[in-house]
Amino acid sequence: MRPQMKSAEVPGTASRSLPEPHAVRSVRETMRRWWGIELGIAGGAGRNPAPAVPAANRICTACLADEDGQRRCVESIRKAIAQAPSGLAGPCHLGLDIAVASLPEGGGFFACGFVIEPRLAAVREGALRGVSALRLPVVDPAEAFERVARIDERDVPRLTDLLATAAAEMAACASGGAPLRSGAREREKRMSRFAEIVGTSPPMQALYALLDKLVKSDITVLVTGENGTGKELIARALHRSGSRKDKPFVAQNCSALNDNLLESELFGHVKGAFTGATRDKIGLFKLADGGTLFLDEVGDMSPSMQVKLLRVLQESTFLPWAGRIRSGSTCGSSPPRTATCGRWSSARSSGRTSSTGSTS
Repeated sequence: MRPQMKSAEVPGTASRSLPEPHAVRSVRETMRRWWGIELGIAGGAGRNPAPAVPAANRICTACLADEDGQRRCVESIRKAIAQAPSGLAGPCHLGLDIAVASLPEGGGFFACGFVIEPRLAAVREGALRGVSALRLPVVDPAEAFERVARIDERDVPRLTDLLATAAAEMAACASGGAPLRSGAREREKRMSRFAEIVGTSPPMQALYALLDKLVKSDITVLVTGENGTGKELIARALHRSGSRKDKPFVAQNCSALNDNLLESELFGHVKGAFTGATRDKIGLFKLADGGTLFLDEVGDMSPSMQVKLLRVLQESTFLPWAGRIRSGSTCGSSPPRTATCGRWSSARSSGRTSSTGSTS
């Protein structure tokens, strides 16, 4: 359920003078969904910011309902935007964090009323003292503080990227869609091609440039990064943006199966290869022919499985699993068949081989 939002605006002032671009609405929805915080906008000279926080944040809603508390909130946001063009710029008068992204014509976007988790203990005492000093009508302030939104320190760059995206879209809208410089036009084209990936920072621009090169090639791609950094998102973006978008995208978690099962899944098997193999089975390499095969957690494969995978990547051929031939035994009347994947040599496989680094 989407949290209800409570906003406060100083009477007689306007918080917006331009229609809100779709991208700004998307940023607002994303911030609500990911962290339960609201996107606010502060106008230029003569216009006050309109703070907005979830109704569950009883400390901030009580502060916004109080005349002195609201004045301090507005002053905190003005000060934050004046101090830093973008990024973290808090804390507010209660010690809670503020993130901002300024607009060229003055003012900017901001998010407030949250706490970055490493600062939790230090912020708690200051917030409770502020509630007491303002005599806010908050029942059990200590319990109310537990409902204040928390953001993991690793998510701070994502939050600031979202704010920067909203500011860039609003600035473009205010300028009436003026022609972009060639470099900016190229960056916009890249970002629109990979619209499902959020980010405008220099490292993300470098990533978009690299993806642009990869979608035009047929090489095998290795994607590295920590858990949750978006490796499969990158693989899907490459698939959807290239010439293979109408072909299958097949994903397999390599750490979920033991060697025998994984070999059968990847290469397929022939009837009678093992107990229970009552019919031939097509492997994922064949299913992904002409498309993209995403191998997640490829670094968790055993060394022997990695050797088999390497041969497929190098030679573009494989053998369906037909069991192990021992001395004195025969293959029966049907010997193992050699299968080729046609264009699989240009299909992509990607996975994590390192626990360091980030892709998104």
